Amino acid sequence: MSTDGDLAGFSIESWNGAAWHALGPGLWGHVTALAVYQGKLVVGGWYLSVGGLQSTGLGLWDGNQWQTLGANALRQADVRALLVRGDNLYVGGLFQLPGETHYSYLARWDGTRWHHLGRGPNFKVLALAEYDGSLFVGGNFTSAGDKSAFAIARWDGERTSPVNASLRVKALYPNPTTSRATIWYDLPQSGLVQLTVHDVAGREVARLVDWVQDAGEHSLTWNGRAASGEAIRPGIYFVRLRAPSGDTQGAKLVRLE
Repeated sequence: MSTDGDLAGFSIESWNGAAWHALGPGLWGHVTALAVYQGKLVVGGWYLSVGGLQSTGLGLWDGNQWQTLGANALRQADVRALLVRGDNLYVGGLFQLPGETHYSYLARWDGTRWHHLGRGPNFKVLALAEYDGSLFVGGNFTSAGDKSAFAIARWDGERTSPVNASLRVKALYPNPTTSRATIWYDLPQSGLVQLTVHDVAGREVARLVDWVQDAGEHSLTWNGRAASGEAIRPGIYFVRLRAPSGDTQGAKLVRLE
């Protein structure tokens, strides 16, 4: 960041409506997120020190001087997103929590200690927002809560889950098939789910799922056998997915000799 006059700060300054002012000696690195938490300015980014104090990724400005979280400071941190909800500060990015050697990508600070948000995203979080009572997370990840979630997920206070737009049977493979087939499908909400296979006359041939499942992406492999245990005959079949809401979606499956 360039400075005017005798400003000595690096990477962060404040504007009072008439002039720019340095926040002490600033920090060495770059800033990617700002938030106000418990009356202090929280500065997230990628840096090794702030205000002359050793700190990676997260620093606090109280209006007069820089502070760190001391023994609770993040390590190897690249903080990309900050969000305040009540008494909690949510942090997204890539970092190590105190006492841990593995990397985390989403965490909550309650003013005293850090908390994991269940089994969160599997890679870096770049954006955070609150909407409709939930915390929405965006970033460079492919799963959240151990379920497929491409770039966006939701934390409802108990678990992290994918954000799915609709009920659908996504894919059948192989199709046509001579025996087994794997079925991928999306559920927009948790509840009782039925996944069945029907012949061209509409008769149910096999019931593959008939129990409660969480929202998100699911898959299973069908062995190509009817409920009786016998292999189904060659022909055209229909896979039907019934959601907790009663909505249904289907897909055609061809069985060859």
